[in-house]
Amino acid sequence: MNQSLNQSRSRLQRWLIGDRADYRWRQDVLFVLVTGYYYAVCAGASLHAQALGVMAAPNGSVLAATQVGAWLLYYGLVRSGWSRRFRDPALIVPHVLASNLLMAQAYVLIGPTRGNMLLLFALPVVSMMFRMSPRQIAGVSAYSAGVLVLAMLWVGRHADEALRLNMTLQAAVAISCLTAMAWVAGAASRLRLKRVAQREALHQALAQARDLAQRDMLTGVSNRRHMEEVLERRTAACTDAASGRSLALAIAIVDIDFFKAINDTHGHRAGDEVLRRLAGTLGDRLQPDELLARWGGEEFLLMLPGRDAGPALAFIESLRAQVAGQALDDIAQGLRLSFSAGVSQWQPGEPVERTIDRADNALYAAKRAGRNRCVHADDGLPQPSVPMGLPQPA
Repeated sequence: MNQSLNQSRSRLQRWLIGDRADYRWRQDVLFVLVTGYYYAVCAGASLHAQALGVMAAPNGSVLAATQVGAWLLYYGLVRSGWSRRFRDPALIVPHVLASNLLMAQAYVLIGPTRGNMLLLFALPVVSMMFRMSPRQIAGVSAYSAGVLVLAMLWVGRHADEALRLNMTLQAAVAISCLTAMAWVAGAASRLRLKRVAQREALHQALAQARDLAQRDMLTGVSNRRHMEEVLERRTAACTDAASGRSLALAIAIVDIDFFKAINDTHGHRAGDEVLRRLAGTLGDRLQPDELLARWGGEEFLLMLPGRDAGPALAFIESLRAQVAGQALDDIAQGLRLSFSAGVSQWQPGEPVERTIDRADNALYAAKRAGRNRCVHADDGLPQPSVPMGLPQPA
């Protein structure tokens, strides 16, 4: 029973609001449905007034039909998505303007009791103050006052002097109340916009702080802390067989050869530029799900998900060959760069720190074997190459 009721409720919700994934769109449609309640009340009141004889026979039906038709048009424009092409997809301002026209129509048709609905002209302005800007509120309020005056002039064109005086006083009171409510609505709108701006500024500051906390300031790549967090998440996901992720994950540690000699010979500014240049070269070759981080000093760590031992070693070797073939004369005349690298394969269930240690040991093996080469931790066999004009340590 409850399941059937829930299914019926879900079908009704999809029929009224739609099943689109756009949250803002669904909220706009829901807002239109809420306004439908007020239109229904006004239409019912018009028919009831006609039944009681307060309103002439055709007037109540015409007014009710106009109100229902206007709301159905409004609902259709928002529900169909036609209004999404505009800056205000909920059509708030057109809705308020149309509401005031409908109230002016009601004021003309309702008969002797029309004075009771004067304050309703301020209702759309106040009810929409959190959806409109201060400038929109001022414009809509002026429009509402103008529509009210025109409706009164139309009704009073054949009225006697006493009725005209009474309508003038009513208009003065109504416009004064409308002005006061518009001022309050404008103040509330300005406060809302101020809070929205503060919230956006806070989000931007948090995003900037988060980015600064995750990036190495010199090279622009991830820092060690961020890499450690990503590695923990990645290995945890790989351990979970239900995640469907590949269990292949390789880690490589790259260390610039003779970096101290570069600093001593060409200066620390040249050393900084070498770090930035290498970071750019390595980062340009990575896939979207791969990550590069400055691990410390002249060391970089690469996380290579989806790569087994052989492909990972071949990839790092291609990077090494690319770097060794680059001329860095724009940094310092005659400067050449090479790096040594250690590569290790993460084993499911293994602490990632142990994988990093094995890559680090492989890196030291590459250094001992003469530098400018790559070594895989599982076989210890370096991929040799000929150093190219490297500065020698003192």
